[in-house]
Amino acid sequence: MTTAMTSDVEDRLVTRILDAVLRENLWEWRTRGVLVASESGRLLVAPGRDLALRVRPGTFSDWTVSAPEVLCAGLPIAGLGPILDALSALVAPDDLDGFATWRAECAAALETDLALPHLWQHAQERLPAR
Repeated sequence: MTTAMTSDVEDRLVTRILDAVLRENLWEWRTRGVLVASESGRLLVAPGRDLALRVRPGTFSDWTVSAPEVLCAGLPIAGLGPILDALSALVAPDDLDGFATWRAECAAALETDLALPHLWQHAQERLPAR
């Protein structure tokens, strides 16, 4: 697994996705995960796996993500693609098609989020001066 260079836009999307994983208790990560103290803060380790999220107490859930990354064997993984690759290890074989669809939705969301500032700038340039 590798750490990718990411943009702020990608980091915000990854944080939203990982927060959803916790909030929706995917793979029972929130309810059966093991909370571990580390030098950099709290880690919530996925049940029976060597994947962890940096967390802090949440407002709408017990925990919320405090960094847009997944730790795999203690090494940080960043970027949408590498993080989804890491999460795919948690997916049951019967759920792989659904995970592939979710992965495509995540990629489309990133593409849209990256395009929005350019589209906004283009729209502003086309507006008549007031």
